[in-house]
Amino acid sequence: MKKIILSLAIVTACLARLNAQNVFNWESIPLDPPFFDNTYGILTETVNCVVATASCNVISMNPSGHVGCHDFFGSYGTSGKVLETPIGGSTLYISFNTPIDISTIYLAHHPASTVGETFTVTPIGGASTNYIFTESINGTNCLVNFQQVTGLEINVSGGDLIELDNIEWTKNFATNISAQTNVSCNGANNGAVTVLGSHGAPYTYAWSPSGGNAATASGLSAGIYTCVVTNNCGATAKPNSAGYRASSINNNSVISN
Repeated sequence: MKKIILSLAIVTACLARLNAQNVFNWESIPLDPPFFDNTYGILTETVNCVVATASCNVISMNPSGHVGCHDFFGSYGTSGKVLETPIGGSTLYISFNTPIDISTIYLAHHPASTVGETFTVTPIGGASTNYIFTESINGTNCLVNFQQVTGLEINVSGGDLIELDNIEWTKNFATNISAQTNVSCNGANNGAVTVLGSHGAPYTYAWSPSGGNAATASGLSAGIYTCVVTNNCGATAKPNSAGYRASSINNNSVISN
């Protein structure tokens, strides 16, 4: 009886993430002076490759769904430009082009003739529940814990206009493995790995010590490989351990003569 040991190399991978704190503050939205220093439309702001789009449920305006952006000049504790619903009692919608995690939302209402209005913020997507609070002053920085949401639906009691200031959020820029080919046998160099970024395409790739500058590194032998992925906004994700590894597994095959 002869015992033959076959050594196989298998390429495995690690997930890389980079958390970044970001703010939608609407300061990039141009206004239309000199009359009221405001603008109306389906308004958008882009921060680190994430796009926030603001609209409302008002269909009586022409065109429908438009919201306002104007400089609130620090009223009610706001920091500058705010989004505003055009008609009292309407709903403000904010959508995101990719899921994000939200930690704070600054809300106020206008006119400030009453205090004690109740806001309801409904997260869209993810598994988070509604955030409901009754204000003690007009202008509140709401601490929330919305995970992986793709939008917000905001309402206020009393028929006032909603004023939305900063939204603080994070987005995990990650790399993951979309395909891999194992090294066929010990000493071979026919392994391959393909990595992708989570958002903000197009991406650039830098493999080391070899593998090139494409999403797929091919012609790999057993070893340790690292890929740095950078998205279109400059966010960089690196593996959270040594990189793309090749490890040996011994399979015992018994052959009888």
